[in-house]
Amino acid sequence: MPSPRTGTTSSAVNLRKGPGTNFDVVSLLPNRTSVEVLAESGLWYQISANNQKGYVHRDFVVLNAQKISSGFFIQQPAVKKWPLAPTKLKVPPADADPKTKQVARIWNKYGGLLQRLSQSLRFEPGVAVAVIATESSGNGFLNGRMIIRFENHYFWRLWGKDNPDKFRRHFTFNQEKPWTEHQFRPDPNSPWQNFHGSQDAEWNALKKASSFQDEAAKGSISMGLPQIMGANHNLIGYESAGQMFAAFSKDERNQVLGLFDFIQGPETISRKVIALQQQDFVTFAEQYNGPGQAAQYGGMLRLYYELFQMLH
Repeated sequence: MPSPRTGTTSSAVNLRKGPGTNFDVVSLLPNRTSVEVLAESGLWYQISANNQKGYVHRDFVVLNAQKISSGFFIQQPAVKKWPLAPTKLKVPPADADPKTKQVARIWNKYGGLLQRLSQSLRFEPGVAVAVIATESSGNGFLNGRMIIRFENHYFWRLWGKDNPDKFRRHFTFNQEKPWTEHQFRPDPNSPWQNFHGSQDAEWNALKKASSFQDEAAKGSISMGLPQIMGANHNLIGYESAGQMFAAFSKDERNQVLGLFDFIQGPETISRKVIALQQQDFVTFAEQYNGPGQAAQYGGMLRLYYELFQMLH
């Protein structure tokens, strides 16, 4: 007889008589109430809690089997010894499409590390591959230099608003849609130029910004394979954008770890991780990229996962 599945509520939640919000409420379960799952009905769990039985939506229950170790990967010395490459390579068919080849290339490059990360986070290795394939090109460096993207509106927020005259001599962006119309010029006498799409130009913009305020400049770039903003350094275990920059510039291992540190966070419960455990790719996409294109990103994740499953 299988052991019962147990867990806790992740917030205060209504215990209902049936699997849906149209059913009457039995009681309100407080946050962190211990529950035993008796059965499943779609997205609802039938549970026993506080000597009562009823139904709660699965999004409000964290099973003990879904919990992960606390702490950032990047801060664990043992992780640095995990092999980067897998013991067994994936060989795509000769007539494979570009997406299948990309999946194989990602596994063959990072599969050893992804295998261990997947074990720690309790989802399948193919899920980890799908995340990298969807969220990045699968490369962290170009011509020996970390891939970056300098974001003018971040530099405005972190430094420019307090130094508007200096900022406007070299950087501009659309005030209504600040993520658009980014332009840069190295000196006030040079013509404005669109610089996204050229790594040389991105690095020139970073160099100029760093000459004004280095930490703010590095906080204004997305870095490496996962393209995480330097301003989010604390979300992946770094004390500063400069520290994150140095680690990401060192090797792609740190970049891969940064991606999965961003997904898991420092706690034992991560909604993004649980979504990946359940292969609920649309929910993961909503939490990772926002709801705007969740269906599209979720579909891409599903496609890459299925392509990985087909490889031998």
